[in-house]
Amino acid sequence: MLLWIVYRGIRLHGVEGWLAQLPVLLFGVGRFRMELTSFGISLFWFPPGAAFTIGNIASLLLGLVLGLLLMRRLYRSLERQRLIKSEYRPTLEVGGDFFQIVPHPTDGSLNGPRRS
Repeated sequence: MLLWIVYRGIRLHGVEGWLAQLPVLLFGVGRFRMELTSFGISLFWFPPGAAFTIGNIASLLLGLVLGLLLMRRLYRSLERQRLIKSEYRPTLEVGGDFFQIVPHPTDGSLNGPRRS
């Protein structure tokens, strides 16, 4: 099931799916703790002053990936908002306001000029 989730994430979201691949796979490996221990593969590490497991590392990586994905989506949303071109002029003599979306002079699109 976890492999299917990773596959669908990559197919639907591209880069975002690839970023989520490592924490999901580590979580899946952690689910087979008993089986891997019986083969002599240790899932626990005890460096001085700390204890790590595959589950701890997967949770930490998942938190980092989620934070990175949220920042990426925020940046993309702000970039899209920056590209929209509009004009607002308050009226002085007639009641009400005038709002107009002005097409770009070069190609007639409603988006602002693209930056490279």
